[in-house]
Amino acid sequence: MYTYNTIPARLFFEISKTDNINLLGYATQKENKHHWEEIAEEYAKKTINNYDLIFDLMRKIRSLSCKYVVIQNCIFLLRRKPDQELTEILQEYGYKADTKEDLDKIEKNLNSLEVRIANLENQLEQLQPEKENKTFDFSKNYIAMCLVLETTPKNSDEVLLCDYVNLIEFTEQKLKVLKN
Repeated sequence: MYTYNTIPARLFFEISKTDNINLLGYATQKENKHHWEEIAEEYAKKTINNYDLIFDLMRKIRSLSCKYVVIQNCIFLLRRKPDQELTEILQEYGYKADTKEDLDKIEKNLNSLEVRIANLENQLEQLQPEKENKTFDFSKNYIAMCLVLETTPKNSDEVLLCDYVNLIEFTEQKLKVLKN
């Protein structure tokens, strides 16, 4: 039903504000979630500075967090009962896991993994833009941008998200020119 290029901007901001992805109107929650993620990702690519860096940090955090959980669970289970498959998993991560002492060493190493995750999360927090203001008024914002660009606004319900993002870019460019 909707893509980044076809979703009305008003609907996009309503979903952003309420987190009600069912407004997309797909048959299942899974479809709504899938399409919302695609739309939101494309919007982020177009509007967030440092998108690639933010995405890379998020990927690293997820990867390290998964590694942490896997290692932690392997240690927990191996302390209860030896298991060759779990030992091999730890070996794939570069750990020797033959004795209780080996498991103790691995567990101590988990602290450094926690620190790396925390550092990446701090970097990510500094790069991410502020959350959208929940009192954001799309219509007022749209009309204000049209005034700056000296264009006639159309019905704000008809403005597509992709057009709105372009309008933001044009407005920023015009404001820079006016500033100089």
